[in-house]
Amino acid sequence: MTQLSATQVLRDNHKTIRGLFRQYEGVRRKTPEMRDGVVRELFMMLDVHFRLEEEFLYPLVAHTGSEPGTALTDDCEREHASIRALIQGLRRRGTRDEFFDTGFTNLVTTCEEHLAREEGELFLLAESELAEALSEDGLAESMENRRKALIAAPEYRDARPEVVQNPHGGEQMRKIPGERKAG
Repeated sequence: MTQLSATQVLRDNHKTIRGLFRQYEGVRRKTPEMRDGVVRELFMMLDVHFRLEEEFLYPLVAHTGSEPGTALTDDCEREHASIRALIQGLRRRGTRDEFFDTGFTNLVTTCEEHLAREEGELFLLAESELAEALSEDGLAESMENRRKALIAAPEYRDARPEVVQNPHGGEQMRKIPGERKAG
């Protein structure tokens, strides 16, 4: 099995988040009853992802003392705060508010710009300056374990990725994003 680096774990999170953006667009039009579940899951995944970056990647990059690294992590933390504020505003509105979709579109645009910046600048800088540390035995595994622990927290009980509200009643089970088959 190929060992993942810390930045690959975060890139995988980005794919999950982008998938949830697309999923929202699909349920918004076809099954509006499922919007709440997708939105709760997205907000949870963004929070968990930001916490992983803030707990693992940003301190590593800041520890190098490089000016570009410090500036990028500072900017990314400000972007996290901005996205969290957008999420709080959307939570207050609720998915049935007439202006929710406009706010959601703003959130998607802001997130996409942030994710692209991380992938195009921060991750590349980290990989060039911290290649050994990012591939260190146990770092990616520690991040995955932390992700699972955060998702299991009681505050996310209604947003866990394995459960989505089925518009016909009950719950619909599906694959947990980021889970890998053993083997």
